[in-house]
Amino acid sequence: MATRKVMAEIKRSYRVGVLAADHTEFIWKNHLLIWPKNSSE
Repeated sequence: MATRKVMAEIKRSYRVGVLAADHTEFIWKNHLLIWPKNSSE
């Protein structure tokens, strides 16, 4: 019973971590695309 609850918590936190990593990578890539244009002006 307790093990199943722990597993559910791990899965949920893992999913949140993956979403956060994807979001960070998305922002970082956009930043890299935008940055050269701003610095060249």
